[in-house]
Amino acid sequence: MVGRFGLDRFEELLKAVPHRPSGERFRREFAEVYGEGLDAVVEEFLAMTECPEDAHSVPLPPICGAPRLEPTGAETWLYTRVLECSMDGVVGSRDEHVLGHVTIDLPSDGMYELASFGDGSVIGALAPCGPCPWLRQAEGIYDSQSFVALIEGRYVLSLRGPGDETSLAGVMLRRVGPIEDPEEPDSAP
Repeated sequence: MVGRFGLDRFEELLKAVPHRPSGERFRREFAEVYGEGLDAVVEEFLAMTECPEDAHSVPLPPICGAPRLEPTGAETWLYTRVLECSMDGVVGSRDEHVLGHVTIDLPSDGMYELASFGDGSVIGALAPCGPCPWLRQAEGIYDSQSFVALIEGRYVLSLRGPGDETSLAGVMLRRVGPIEDPEEPDSAP
């Protein structure tokens, strides 16, 4: 909602509805503030396949400002580190898990291999930054080895490990080829 209509309307809606409004009241206030019915806006949102040019800037999560990881080779990035609760650049708690983050600027669309490795139960996670992140179907948590279609842009790459121990962790991301269109038939000779 913020990305399409801006923050002002969203704040206006929040002020107009009580803490736990009935569905009917919420729909009525929504239509009053946005000038459209909730169902129509949701349907349009779910059918969206491209980021509108007039999309409002949605504030990026702080992790999208994490240090940038430079490629280690041709469209290949390798991020390794020790995950320990008291280290700089690591967030979390000893009771749960700890995270380390970097950002990656992908120069091109393609199929990418994401492989995480390390002590114990270390996993890698990938999330898009930038406008309309909900359209960039890359967000997910990956263990061991995964292949994912990514589009050009900035992503945050995270490592997660247990908070109650020190772990050596790493994740490798590399472009393995173009995005294959499942709609295109194979060209057989």
